[in-house]
Amino acid sequence: MPDDKTIGARRRRNANPDNVDMHATGRAARTRRDDVHATGRAARRGAPPAAEDNLRPFEQKDDGGLRQQLARDAKAAPVQGWPAVFRLDGVDYRNEGILSDTSGEALIFTVSRDGRKYVLKLYYYDPDHRPNHVILEKIHQLQGSGLLVNIVSHGEWQHPDRPGERNDYELMDYCEGGSLDGVVLEGDEKALAEVAVRMGAAIDFLAKHGILHRDIKPGNFFYADRERTQIVLADFGISVECPPGGTCRIDEMRSPVYAAPEFYTNVPGEPAEVGVESDYFSLGVSLLCLWMGKARLTANESQLLRAKLNETLPMPDGLSPHMASLIRALTRLKMSDRATFDDIRRWAAGESLDAAGAQEADTEFHVVFNSAKNQVARSPAELARLLLDDPALGKKYLYSGRVTRWLEETGRNEIAVNVEEVVEKVYPANQDAGLMAVAYMLDPAMDYVDPMGKHHTDPREISLEVFQEHARMAQEVLRPDSNLMIYLHAQKMDKTIAAVREYVDSDEFDTGEEAINGFIACYYLAVLLNPELIFPVYTSDGWCNAESVADLLDAYHAEGVLSASNYHLLRSKALIVWLSYRDPALAGRIRLLHDQACDDPASLYYHADSPYRIAYELDPQADLTFGTDPDEEVRYYSIRQVGEYLNGCLNLMVLGEDEPGAVVQEFVGMDDSSVGHFLRARGEDYARFLEWNRYCMDCDGEENSQKAGPYDLVIGAYKSVAGFLGEAPVYPIGDKLLLSPDDLETLPRETVAAALGGKVRHLGAEGKAVPWLDAWLTLFFQENPRLDLSPQFTYERETVRYVELIRRYDPDNYYAARYAKAIDQIDQAAGTLHRSEQSVTAKRNVFLVLGLLPTVVVLLGGWLFGLPDVNPIKGHFWAATGICSVGLLVAATRLMGFWNGLIPAAVGGLVSGGLLYAGFRWFPSVLVFCVAVSLVVIALVAVYYLFKRHKVDTAGKVIRGDEFEYRQLDALYYAYRQEDDALDNVVTKYSEMQQSYDRTNREDIGYVGWQWIPIPWMVLVLWFFVTPQVSGSRSWTAEVEAIKAKTGQWVVGTWKAKYVSGGTRITCNVDSVAPDGKSIYGTMVIAGQAAVPARGQVFSRNDTLPKFFTFYPVEHETGRQVLSAEYDRREKRMEGYYSDRKGISNQIVFLSTPLPATDRPKAGETPKSAAPQAAPKAVKKEKTNEQKATPSKSGDTLEEEESPVSGLWQDTM
Repeated sequence: MPDDKTIGARRRRNANPDNVDMHATGRAARTRRDDVHATGRAARRGAPPAAEDNLRPFEQKDDGGLRQQLARDAKAAPVQGWPAVFRLDGVDYRNEGILSDTSGEALIFTVSRDGRKYVLKLYYYDPDHRPNHVILEKIHQLQGSGLLVNIVSHGEWQHPDRPGERNDYELMDYCEGGSLDGVVLEGDEKALAEVAVRMGAAIDFLAKHGILHRDIKPGNFFYADRERTQIVLADFGISVECPPGGTCRIDEMRSPVYAAPEFYTNVPGEPAEVGVESDYFSLGVSLLCLWMGKARLTANESQLLRAKLNETLPMPDGLSPHMASLIRALTRLKMSDRATFDDIRRWAAGESLDAAGAQEADTEFHVVFNSAKNQVARSPAELARLLLDDPALGKKYLYSGRVTRWLEETGRNEIAVNVEEVVEKVYPANQDAGLMAVAYMLDPAMDYVDPMGKHHTDPREISLEVFQEHARMAQEVLRPDSNLMIYLHAQKMDKTIAAVREYVDSDEFDTGEEAINGFIACYYLAVLLNPELIFPVYTSDGWCNAESVADLLDAYHAEGVLSASNYHLLRSKALIVWLSYRDPALAGRIRLLHDQACDDPASLYYHADSPYRIAYELDPQADLTFGTDPDEEVRYYSIRQVGEYLNGCLNLMVLGEDEPGAVVQEFVGMDDSSVGHFLRARGEDYARFLEWNRYCMDCDGEENSQKAGPYDLVIGAYKSVAGFLGEAPVYPIGDKLLLSPDDLETLPRETVAAALGGKVRHLGAEGKAVPWLDAWLTLFFQENPRLDLSPQFTYERETVRYVELIRRYDPDNYYAARYAKAIDQIDQAAGTLHRSEQSVTAKRNVFLVLGLLPTVVVLLGGWLFGLPDVNPIKGHFWAATGICSVGLLVAATRLMGFWNGLIPAAVGGLVSGGLLYAGFRWFPSVLVFCVAVSLVVIALVAVYYLFKRHKVDTAGKVIRGDEFEYRQLDALYYAYRQEDDALDNVVTKYSEMQQSYDRTNREDIGYVGWQWIPIPWMVLVLWFFVTPQVSGSRSWTAEVEAIKAKTGQWVVGTWKAKYVSGGTRITCNVDSVAPDGKSIYGTMVIAGQAAVPARGQVFSRNDTLPKFFTFYPVEHETGRQVLSAEYDRREKRMEGYYSDRKGISNQIVFLSTPLPATDRPKAGETPKSAAPQAAPKAVKKEKTNEQKATPSKSGDTLEEEESPVSGLWQDTM
């Protein structure tokens, strides 16, 4: 594969190279660090890369807040990432520091509470090797024994910063004297004897409580006090329950140096049967170690193993026979022959434990293998050698049962039983494997011979051979019955073999390449045998070795991506084993990734066993390209830096420098890409951006698929990057980088138009730029991650602005043109709808004016001018009938046609004329009231139906055509969501349907209007002729000429009156009427006295007709000398009273008035109510003669002579 010198080269290689050559390298040289097309960093005006790790998408924190967060983290983790306080079983313990990190299974902390120190053993995460909490609880219940370390509490502890990672723990008393590991007591046999008794007592105490320790060695015994006077047993991690005096079957051996022989002589692949005697054997070896020192004891481990099996453990010089007898008694081959705690106490009392020596036992072993060749085996190890030297004869002996009999005859019954099981059950068909298995059972210290004929005496030596010669050793590792597997069984490495078999048989082992499979299997076994091995890394220069995690990441960083070999090596469990030796805690975290891996993209453990995720977990400072140097010039660690990396990827795609469809691989598949694994490796704050990316790239999701604007994978990719950066990314056009839409002004319109996408989105083209500018522009409008979408239609309004910008630069753009077309159609429909509504309104208004105008005129005129004093229809009956007939004919014509309406109109007119005549004659007020009510009711009904418009049911919504949701919104859907040309719009449909309704509405308005307006016009014409104040000389009444033009003028003139019951006369000369038409002025002559100034008030009907007036001297007492007169409309005359000086009211009769002749009473006529019952004839005669003598004149009447009794009243006037 050729070298690529761009950042995109790292990304675009397959992250899961199933079909890639294992020697593929793909070194990515960093020669374009300053290329703005790669990252766009140079366009950001020198802005330093952000370091915000705890961010939400498109939200940034200032550096001060970040520093405070880092300071808090530092306080919370004072010891290599561990918390300052451990909360265990509800109790807080202060972390005092790490006491020991040399153990491969746990970290040992010193913790304190209330001034007292404790030891916290925090196990690394390893579900295959967990402590037995049942045993730990038993030990906890045995506190205070003085033989065992006190366990304060135990259980599981959850790391506060690592969700899902739980660690087993033991909290114990702090032993101030330290452990016995490394203690040498050579020359101090008394101290050794005391130690032996204390150790034996602890073993016996555990055994009596049904517990087998299984890992007795000096390192697990501690001095409880500073003075080292008390020894206690600790470390119960692999202890098991075992009934007192009984045995149990186990398949794991912790410390081979101290292990009993029964661990080596069991059937390969089956658990060994052990008991408390096994712990006593380990005690014996421990005593040797305390005397000799571990280095001398383990100088030749294979020889040590043979000595255990032959009961020939060497007793060191200087050791007394008494002490040697104890060690030999504890390390006898047969479990039943070994010393117990009772024997130890007898020994401590001075009794020797010597018995038949091991040499004597060996001399009893005598097997003639081949008499012809004089081959005699004098030990099981010699028999094993003879069986392999002559495999043909050996197999005959083995499968005929001869070997079993030899072992029984020499007292090796336990071995004989196991040999028989190998022959009959384990390898009944594969005699070669059976022979090799029995040979190693007889001599576990025998060398392993590889396929090349090389001899190996140590598993570590074998590991190098397996690793270096993996091509030739692959079958030895892969075959379960190979000599290597049998040898490892003999070395009690059943767990190692089981781990290899489990991995080889798993689905994750098969890489599709046989060579890679064999290499990984060999390396896995090699590192299991020797965790100190280097970790291989394949580079462009060949294989290199990584001594540490830092070396490993540096090698990956130099390559940029993971080649096939590196990919599968990281994914294998060999990495966990390799890490366990260097950083057990890190190994536990990697193991947790394998165990917690799931298929839920929302989980931090989604595909957590991916090699990229594992690589990023190796160092929290590793960036996207595995670089760990925080000062490196090009670094992709912070969220913003990752955003710049992704921006660079997009720029490469735009410029055609990346493969087509890369956006799908980088963004749609981000969860499974290196970016996704990096973000999850950095925790929840980073992983939230994956959720953001999934949202952005979910084009078929409910929200994105229903948007009124454009949305596709490219827009989603740009929006995703904007979330990482906290701002819009840059966009390359030619040799320029655009930062915002304002930068478009610096480019020719043709260039901008060419960069805008069309109907079909191209996801990439090799070597050719792709038009994605329109996708980038959405980030400044509707797809801006910072946009507040809570106000209604915010997204759509921004989309409109976006489309208008597109139209500005490219009117022919497919989507912009469709949007413009839809807007034109909607506006045309809205205009048509508006004109239709106007036509309905105009026609309605015409009829409203024609109907309401006469109605209002008649009602107001009738209220102002009142009724005529005479029957206006009298003498005008046929004229009134004709007017009514014409009005009814107009109404009937609309209802039933002209000819059909003639007769009904004529009949209706005749009836109407009769009703008018009768009404004015007998009940004028009722007539007027009925007419007024009828006009109002008819008007209300007509107006109701005129305004009753048939409309399209819009569920209460008002549709005018300029509403955003019906205009721009539907245009957006037409442009971006419709494929056909038919606009599916509310306004156009509503306009079309409402126009149809409005045609009916106009017809209904005409139908109602033409039936309504003839009625009020008919009444108006009639009202005109019956109202003399309006029609004047054309009025049908006889009173027209008597009506005065001015208010109250009817009272001006001379009014002469006299008492009805006497002759006293009163003359009122009204000279003028005030402008208000109510106050009157003049003089008053009372009973012939001198005229005095007078004043009064006048009240008129309709301002001009007589109604009532009062007149009195200017100087008078209230209620006295007041003349009051009222016009009797029925009798057509004035009647009144005069209140004299004493306040006595006297009825008067007017002798003369200024009223027209029709309103003046006949000369000498007395009101009916006050006419005297009899009158002197002389008087009548006199009046008659007087009338004859003086002719009557208008406005003037004859005065009667003064009454004979008038003088009686003069003093009261």
